[in-house]
Amino acid sequence: MAQAELPGIEWDIDVPLLTNRHMLGPVCLAMLGAAAGAALLVSFPLAIEGEWEDIANVFALFAAVGCGLLVLALLIMAFAFRNRLRVHFRIDDKGVLLRQIDRTAKASNRAALWAGLVFGRPGAAGAGALAISQEEQSLAWTGAFAARFEPATHSIAFRNGWRTLMRVYCPPEIYEAAAAKVAARLAQGGSAMRVPSRSPLGRYLLRTLLVAICTVPLFAVAEEFDLSGFTPFLLLCFALATVWLIRPLALVVLGALAWMAIELAASLGEQRESMFGGAPYLRYEVLSGDDWAALAITGLAAGVLAWQAIQTWRGRIVPALTQDWMDSGDA
Repeated sequence: MAQAELPGIEWDIDVPLLTNRHMLGPVCLAMLGAAAGAALLVSFPLAIEGEWEDIANVFALFAAVGCGLLVLALLIMAFAFRNRLRVHFRIDDKGVLLRQIDRTAKASNRAALWAGLVFGRPGAAGAGALAISQEEQSLAWTGAFAARFEPATHSIAFRNGWRTLMRVYCPPEIYEAAAAKVAARLAQGGSAMRVPSRSPLGRYLLRTLLVAICTVPLFAVAEEFDLSGFTPFLLLCFALATVWLIRPLALVVLGALAWMAIELAASLGEQRESMFGGAPYLRYEVLSGDDWAALAITGLAAGVLAWQAIQTWRGRIVPALTQDWMDSGDA
């Protein structure tokens, strides 16, 4: 016999920003982490080429940019948002809904999108579009997550195997009813039972390390055979994004690998004239044993990257963000 649905609970609340460690911490991590990640990406090919003296300057530049963006974000939170973000929450028998209803936040998100489009700044436009897409988030009880109750802050954190998917903030008079509703639905739906016992973060980090290792010989071969240095850098960026974001990015990895193979074949088949006279020759005809060994290692590394991309595209390897959507019950 089916159980009768329990009535939903919904409310609006002003979530504190600067005075809330659960909001301030992720903002600091996002700004400084993004700066550190960008610095590592730019420094990676410099390290392969042995330009060590430039790496410190790169990190100093991105550290300054990251700190500047962090200060700007804190000022916006303090003055534009007045340390408050207006949010609507709902908990019912379908799941949990978060909807931003703050006018300042919605206006700034759309302003960033349109400013990026008008002035040709894809980064700003992408950030605005991403922020708009996050204005409404939901969790379904069919997902895989557990709840952590925090009576001190009147909040409930919903976590999958490795991070917090959503945090619900309640007025003091609603918290007990909301916590009871969540506990009852988790017990009925079995969402917490589907959370893996081991965190998947280790797998994502190992795949990230594998990508970094496999792109090293690609950078080296690109320099040795006068190929475009942009192609291995593009491969590095999209291979990492395939690990952490979404499945379709794997197609870019495969396309970049194919383009690099075409470039390499054209370079090896290039006809040259000997400086000592005689008949012209093709470049591959005078390669040394070390050159062939480097090409073999590069082929193996490219094969590993291609295998990982194909497995991701076929759904046998799931990127981190896609797994989060699945754990939320959205996929």
